Amino acid sequence: MRRLRASIRHNLTYYLSIGAAGLLGVLLLLASGQLSWGDLLPLAMLLSNTYGARPRRVWAHARASTPSVPSRARALSQAARSRELRVCPLVTGSR
Repeated sequence: MRRLRASIRHNLTYYLSIGAAGLLGVLLLLASGQLSWGDLLPLAMLLSNTYGARPRRVWAHARASTPSVPSRARALSQAARSRELRVCPLVTGSR
């Protein structure tokens, strides 16, 4: 039980730190005029997809004892590749 509490505490600390740093960065970009309110949704989508890309690669290359895990990883990988990606104007520099 002690390990579970320590794990939850460390995860909360980590995610709150990352969230606070991200919020501070967005607020600074909004204050400097390099980011508008209309760019927040595309930015959030970009960041969430970027965050999900790393676990997807780990999942795709994981070794599992059950055959369903690699086939599911392949299906997810193919679905991710087949989707049309929209590029955030903030990233490309175009407005």
